[in-house]
Parts: sequence; C-alpha cells; structure tokens
Amino acid sequence: MIASSIFTPMRTRCRKVIAGAALLFIGSVSAAFAQEGASLNEILFSKLPGDDVQINIITDQQLDEPGSFSTDTPARIALDFFGVKNKLANSRRAVEAGKVESILAVETADRTRLVINLYDSARYKLTPTDDGYSITVFNTQFDNSIATA
Repeated sequence: MIASSIFTPMRTRCRKVIAGAALLFIGSVSAAFAQEGASLNEILFSKLPGDDVQINIITDQQLDEPGSFSTDTPARIALDFFGVKNKLANSRRAVEAGKVESILAVETADRTRLVINLYDSARYKLTPTDDGYSITVFNTQFDNSIATA
C-alpha cells in the first residue's frame, strides 16, 4: 500500500509529460501542414516606374515563405510554394515587361513551383500579402533608392 502511494504521483507526472509531448507534436505537425490545401487562383502583374514589374500571386489563404532560388543561364527566378495546388486555367502567362518575359506555374505532388522567366538576371523582393505573395522584379542590378531620395 505504501509503495502504491509513492508511485501514484510519479504516474500522474508521467501522464502529464506524455500528454504535453503529444500536444507539442500535434501542434508542430499542424503548423507544418497549415497551408496544406491552399490553392493558387490567379497571377496578376503590373508595370511599375523604372520598368520594374510587380507580380501578385493570388491564393485562397496566407502562405508560408516559399523556397526560392535564381539562375543566370537561363535567367530565371523559381519559387516553391509547398502544399499549394495550381488552380490556374492557364499555367503560362506572357508578361513581356521590364526584365520579365513570362511566368510558368507547375504543380508537383507536394508543391507548386512558380518559374519567372527573365530576359536578363534581376534582383527581386518577396512580400507576403493576406491572399498570397507579391514579387517585385527590379530592372536595375543595384538598389539606388537611397541615392535617388
């Protein structure tokens, strides 16, 4: 009887630790799949002053920051949106503005890759929005905004 009363508080602590670990695991798994089921619905673009181009990726929910890389030959910017499905009617968009030639969206099993085909290597900036992402492709190689101001 004495031994049983000694182990009861220990069992209670073990159960609490296991329950806490389970909640932590479930929370991390749900965070990893938070944007699972998101859909890429539209790609819009506009010309900005100085021949910069702004591309807006419109989705049905906020997205995590995409994986991204760029290449010089051929000049491209690639953005990987994990857990996002491509719902575009046409996966290729001609842009032909600034340094941007076209945009191609390709869906794989676990992501949608957005490939921005460029005429020449370019700087770019990613900005999250409430319904997707905004990508600004700059026409100049150097940021001279401070010098201009």
